[in-house]
Amino acid sequence: MKIDLRKEKPDVKKAVLVELIPAFPEKEIVEMTSLPASTIGYYRRTYKIKTLLDKTREMKQDAEYEMNDSIEHDKEYAIERIGELTADYGLGHG
Repeated sequence: MKIDLRKEKPDVKKAVLVELIPAFPEKEIVEMTSLPASTIGYYRRTYKIKTLLDKTREMKQDAEYEMNDSIEHDKEYAIERIGELTADYGLGHG
């Protein structure tokens, strides 16, 4: 997709960039919109739009948190089950 935003009004540029900045690297947005990187950066900073890299980092952090939470839950469950099994089989707690 290619759309020349150079002569568009600021509200049009903002509307398009709000959608593109979180989804594409800056280099691709430059190619897609014909806007210079400095203009894209201006809209990103002015409207505090998260970049693709920001979103990727957030998603990785969230996924890591969920993974660690799941691992901790599995450990707690395993310890609970061992307690039940030792009771069921009359094994001593070591």
